[in-house]
Amino acid sequence: MLSMRKGLDTDELHQQFVATGGVSIPNFLAKKDVAALQKALDNESEWQLVLNQGQKHFDVSQSQLAVLGPEKRQQLYIGAYQNACDGFSYLYENMPIADMRARGIAFNPVFEQLLDLLNGAPFLERARTVLGDASASFTDAQLTKYGPGHYLTQHDDFVEGKNRLCAYILSMNKDWKPEWGGLLHLVDDDGEVCDTFSPAWNTLRLIRVPQMHFVSAVAPYAPRSRFSVTGWVRSGAYSL
Repeated sequence: MLSMRKGLDTDELHQQFVATGGVSIPNFLAKKDVAALQKALDNESEWQLVLNQGQKHFDVSQSQLAVLGPEKRQQLYIGAYQNACDGFSYLYENMPIADMRARGIAFNPVFEQLLDLLNGAPFLERARTVLGDASASFTDAQLTKYGPGHYLTQHDDFVEGKNRLCAYILSMNKDWKPEWGGLLHLVDDDGEVCDTFSPAWNTLRLIRVPQMHFVSAVAPYAPRSRFSVTGWVRSGAYSL
């Protein structure tokens, strides 16, 4: 069973969250569990490509990408980049593990344990303290894999009816260099970047919703993919 490291000062984290709208928690997972999660991410093969055109979302499986062939795959990417020039757009690979569990789809037991951790009493109790919100009731989750050219443009994570209290990013990237891209940028009310976080190793970041932010494109020369577990701490009952 995956577990959090001990000794988190949730009262101090709450003060930081209130003051800045976000906190970073290094060494989030217990040391004995980090290697198991990283190995599971490295060995996973059932990723799907996700992208959008306006309000329409697309999931493209590995088999569907193979059928498309190189030329049509390139057209797919070009279309996504054109969309990114003006409006909300995203292009990366994922595994929506919370939704998969809700639909009864099996996946790696390590990821099952991660979902259990994020929805267990110890994590949710700490989340309520850090956020200062007793209504936090569950955490959804997706695994994300950003390869060269993958990105997520500016948005604030607010969706009516989703009851998102905060976004979270559990980064799983050892020795990642900022010049490889995939940086998380926070944007202020003037449209300026006000904070930047490089993908890190076993670091959990919580960000207030709404908060404008984006993930810069991973560079074509990045030697490996950028892995993270992302989602939202939410109130109410779980819904897809």
